[in-house]
Amino acid sequence: MKRLAECFQDVFDKKKPYTLLDAGLRVIEVSKVVGTLDKCGELDQSFRYITRKDMGERSRWNRIRDAAGRYEFFPPIDVNFYKGKYYVVEGNRRVAAAKALEMEFIDANVKEFIHGSEKEMLSGALYRRRFEGETGLKSIRLTSEIGYRLLLEEIESSAGKSKAERAKQWYSSCYLPFCAQIGR
Repeated sequence: MKRLAECFQDVFDKKKPYTLLDAGLRVIEVSKVVGTLDKCGELDQSFRYITRKDMGERSRWNRIRDAAGRYEFFPPIDVNFYKGKYYVVEGNRRVAAAKALEMEFIDANVKEFIHGSEKEMLSGALYRRRFEGETGLKSIRLTSEIGYRLLLEEIESSAGKSKAERAKQWYSSCYLPFCAQIGR
């Protein structure tokens, strides 16, 4: 039996107080897209329908998969982000095509959900938003989001005209070489 895609309603309790942050347009990892919002029980982990096998569905699936294989433009999907995982609001077939073609990344409009009791996560997310807004750098991923405060302080202390220029300088002279060293 195929395993189903996770259901956002099963992992996130909207009855508890929560904060919703609009993270905007992002490039996200396809491997972290694990669930759906409105197709619960209908999709497998590859985001293919488990019950719908009609000709219309196969035709739509084939058109999307073929277009993705030709690298045609797709509008961004819409996702909810919760505890490091993405749940599709709109774009399940585009995710299915991306997974079938083993694509690494996909464009997405992201809404981040954080429960009120998760104070450290909220603080980290707010620092990340501030870091991204002030520096223009959106591709920096940290395991501890509180680290964004430290990065912002480091960039602020460096020489340069504007904070955005200092951020670009830090990115090219510190971040990228350090990532390359880790890769080696």
